[in-house]
Amino acid sequence: MVILGNISFENQILGTRDAIGVSETEHFSIKANHDSSLLFIEVPMN
Repeated sequence: MVILGNISFENQILGTRDAIGVSETEHFSIKANHDSSLLFIEVPMN
């Protein structure tokens, strides 16, 4: 979740209060387009 700012995540633009789920991958890229604060939460997928 983007707490503050603007990022690019795998060719998608996310802004403040936007979120995205990531699963079944070993790698991904995030680029901060401005000063940004992100929140990462790990959720067990059983």
